[in-house]
Amino acid sequence: MSASARARASQKYKSRLSLERGDYGPHTGTPMSGAERARRFRERSKADAARSFSAAANLASTSTTGIPLLMDVTNEQTIDISIGSATELRDLNISRSEAMQNHWRSADKRFKTVFEANTFGLSCSVCDRLWFERDLKKVKHRNISFLQTKFPDENVTEFRLCATCSKSIDANKIPTLSRSNGFRYPPKPSGLPLLDPISIRLISPRLPFMQIRRLRYEGNYGIVGQVINVPVDVSNMVQQLPRRIDNDFAFNVNVKKKLIHKSNYLSGFVRK
Repeated sequence: MSASARARASQKYKSRLSLERGDYGPHTGTPMSGAERARRFRERSKADAARSFSAAANLASTSTTGIPLLMDVTNEQTIDISIGSATELRDLNISRSEAMQNHWRSADKRFKTVFEANTFGLSCSVCDRLWFERDLKKVKHRNISFLQTKFPDENVTEFRLCATCSKSIDANKIPTLSRSNGFRYPPKPSGLPLLDPISIRLISPRLPFMQIRRLRYEGNYGIVGQVINVPVDVSNMVQQLPRRIDNDFAFNVNVKKKLIHKSNYLSGFVRK
C-alpha cells in the first residue's frame, strides 16, 4: 500500500473514531443527538473529498498534458487519470484488477458454453423428456443388452440418456417414466401450425410461478426458491373466449399478471 493510501485510511479511521467518541459538543458539554453526529460526519466526508480532489488537481498541474497517470490505491483497483489540460482532469476511470477481468472472461465463456452453444429441445431416449444437449449422455457399453430387452425394435446403441435414466439403468432398473411403461407422448398432428407465446399461454394446462430477485453482487437477477406450477382448467379457459359469429376471425388478447396492473404481460391477436 502506498503512502497516500495509508494516509487516507488513517484519516478515515480518525474520522470514524471521532464520530464514535463525539457524544458531546466541542465547548458546551451538552450531548449531541444522532442527527447532529450524522451532519458532522457528512461535513467531514465532504471536506476529505475536497482535499483529495485538490491534491489530484495539483498533481495534474505539475504533469505533462495528455500523459495518463496511474496511482495505486489498493490491491484490487487502480485509478486511471487522463490529463486534458494543466488545470483540470478530463477523465477519471476506475478499472478492475487483472484477476477480476480474467474472472469475467471465464464467466462469459462458461455462459456461452452452457447456454448459447447448448441446444435445448433434445429428448431422452428412455423417458422422452426434453433436455439440453450437454445434459444427455451416450449409452454405456455394459447397458446395451439390458436396453435391448426393453426396446427390442430400436437401435439402443444410438440412445442418449438423461442423468436420472442413466443412474437407474446402471442399477439394472428401468425408470418409472420410461417409454416402455406407456409414458409416451402422442404423435404431433401433421397440420398443426406453430403457436405464438399467447396461444401457448391460453392452452397451457399449468402456469409456472417463480421468484426472480436481484442478487447482491453486480446486480444480476436469479431465481430464488422453488418453481410452483398452478393447474389451469383448459376447457374453462376456452369457454371464456368470444364465440360470436361477427367476431370469428381473430381477437385481441391482453394477459396481465394481476388485474390491478395497467401494463400487459403479453398482448397480441389470436386466431380461432
